[in-house]
Amino acid sequence: RYLELQQNRFPHRFDYKVTIDAASAECFTHKLLLQPFLENSIIHGFEKIQYKGHIEVTINMLAHKYIVIKIWDNGSGMSRDKIKQVNRMFYSRNEKYDFGIGLQNIAYRIYRYYNGKAKVYASTDGKLTCFTLFIPTNI
Repeated sequence: RYLELQQNRFPHRFDYKVTIDAASAECFTHKLLLQPFLENSIIHGFEKIQYKGHIEVTINMLAHKYIVIKIWDNGSGMSRDKIKQVNRMFYSRNEKYDFGIGLQNIAYRIYRYYNGKAKVYASTDGKLTCFTLFIPTNI
């Protein structure tokens, strides 16, 4: 619903597609887990682009053990160094990073809510930015 609301707010700034497979359609995640990723795409990723942005979210089941959520956008992207820093942030619990509150909150929620068993991986090909979440189904 967040994407729908934001698209109504910024009708020509971006479009989106959400695909959920049947096996994961009845699964639940922490209520504020995805929103900061989407917000970052809209606010930061699409802020300086001259073309229409696109966000895609896919949700699939992996071996009945994990829900795999991929969120990608075609915005202005993140440098490879920034991607490395983001990945380190999601895997180190004690280090402090100078990222926005949204990503830090996601790292905290994932660790606390999923007892350290969920994983997040950020990637880029220079044009697209993708966050892949592996959420355990047995929590």
